[in-house]
Amino acid sequence: MSERRKKRSFKLICYALSAILVIGFAFVNLAFAEQERVEAGYIWGNSPYEQVSDWYRVLVKASDYYALDRGNKVINLNPNMIVDAQIRDLNYMLSQQVDGILMAPTSASGLAATINEIVARGIPVATYDADADTPKVLVNIRVSNTKIGELAAEEMIKAIKDDGTRLQGKVLLISGSTTNIAAIERRDGALSILKKYPGIEPVVYMIEGWSQADSKKTVVNAVSAWGTPLGMVACNSYVGIGAIEGLKSANAAVPRGQKGHVYVGVVDVEKPMKEFMHQGLCDVGIDQPQLFYPTLAQYFLQEFIEKGDEAIPPVGVTVTSDPDKPDGPQSDGTWNIYLRGNEHEGVNIYQYPTWAPAPVIENMGHRWLQVRPTAVLPENCEDLPIWSNVVEKWLR
Repeated sequence: MSERRKKRSFKLICYALSAILVIGFAFVNLAFAEQERVEAGYIWGNSPYEQVSDWYRVLVKASDYYALDRGNKVINLNPNMIVDAQIRDLNYMLSQQVDGILMAPTSASGLAATINEIVARGIPVATYDADADTPKVLVNIRVSNTKIGELAAEEMIKAIKDDGTRLQGKVLLISGSTTNIAAIERRDGALSILKKYPGIEPVVYMIEGWSQADSKKTVVNAVSAWGTPLGMVACNSYVGIGAIEGLKSANAAVPRGQKGHVYVGVVDVEKPMKEFMHQGLCDVGIDQPQLFYPTLAQYFLQEFIEKGDEAIPPVGVTVTSDPDKPDGPQSDGTWNIYLRGNEHEGVNIYQYPTWAPAPVIENMGHRWLQVRPTAVLPENCEDLPIWSNVVEKWLR
């Protein structure tokens, strides 16, 4: 063999050995990557509606802590309420090989096709706080705005009855924009309760943009025209704060227990509303148990992956949350789910499963776990893990 051919053969052998080494390292790296993935547990993609407001920031943090307790990880991306941005984020999550996705759709129709594509690739999707118009959603977790309105009115009526006050007079029902679905549903829910009492005369106000200033002005004008009302139901925190400030400006803000008290039920218990409760000016607040939205979504995603669709409560059952019962179907026809987790930064949300009982109904072709709104009273407003309490420990 010539010297030239020997050199050429030697080069070919070196190239072959190099290729073998490269392939070997690739397999080793892949094996280590897969081992790291298994050790890390599941990887979820979380796409909330936004991540700017404290309401959503604590929701995301509750989600992260729940995953941490189980050895899982969450990729959180903020679409900032933009449909195209959310679609982009979901595609990125797929590129990161997530095992499941939990999300608050920015559009019921605009996300349907993307969700269908994700599920077709074998990735389950659970929605929360909002929903998507597709039967491919595994389960949706949120409250009913109609039920929120009903509960605000019911609890206000209960306060009146507890004090032995006559159910007679005007009740100002203050909600949001006439084009806002949540404002309409909450108004209609409250109105359905108030109309049950012949002595109550509901007076409805729809405040554009949930304006606090306009709500205050509306109440001042109402008191000036008709005198002090029997009660008020405010369908969100902004109009609620404005309404009570309006009572103050009209010299009609009287603490509970004193003659002339205006009974007030509000939706959303922000810090100023808790202060009104302590002052005796707000009798009840209704909050969403939104810290359980992403935690329940993760629970369902993992149950589905490990046990299949039969591990998800079907339409028609009521889901309870009893720590003394096993998870799953019960002999009385209900379905029990009790989430467990550790205390984080002084908060353990699992001590108060206020989201249950919750019926499972059908909506847009899939399950909707209609979680229960939380009734917040002056005596428990500092103890319940409502978002305004959690904010003080998790974000401040």
